[in-house]
Amino acid sequence: MTPLLYITIALAGLCVTSFITLTMIMVSRLQARGEKINYLLIKLYFPVYVHRYNKMRQEETGQSSPLFNAWVLTINGTWIFAILALILK
Repeated sequence: MTPLLYITIALAGLCVTSFITLTMIMVSRLQARGEKINYLLIKLYFPVYVHRYNKMRQEETGQSSPLFNAWVLTINGTWIFAILALILK
């Protein structure tokens, strides 16, 4: 295995960790604004909650949330690095 493969796997892991952290931050901010969160099915509903948070943020400020932009970047980075790791394998 090449060092490039290990770097790619590490970057994919970093993107996944960032994705989960950003999701938790946005869901907690949504809950702080009075939205009800279903923690039993949170894995199913997290995209809905994140988009709802972004919509609320856009209504307040007129701009998309920087957290949402980073969230989109990390999920796409995860896919890119995972596919690259499969190619390098």
